[in-house]
Amino acid sequence: ITSGLEKKEEYTFDDKKTISGLANTNTKISFQIFRKNDKNEFVLVENSPVIVSKPGIFNKELNLELGETKLVILAEYKRKNARAEVIIYRLDPGIKEELENYLLPEQKIKGLRLAP
Repeated sequence: ITSGLEKKEEYTFDDKKTISGLANTNTKISFQIFRKNDKNEFVLVENSPVIVSKPGIFNKELNLELGETKLVILAEYKRKNARAEVIIYRLDPGIKEELENYLLPEQKIKGLRLAP
């Protein structure tokens, strides 16, 4: 994975996340999306397989709902398997607006330096 995921836990205000990377041609990659049910247990809600074609680049856009999403990425190539797992927390965009409004008016002035 070359972009889209940096840590085991990710936080975002965005409703979409794009995952991209490099793999051998004909690698089968599955993007499994899990969300929590009423019992607070993760359940599989989507499984999107992708076959990597030439030149070995893959790209997958994921739709995110508010709250916690578990993403499991499985890769299979010539009977070898790899697995990656990440939790993505999509935060309410209203929080972002609150944080932006929390800044003092002086801090919002474009080009203002707060430190010497």
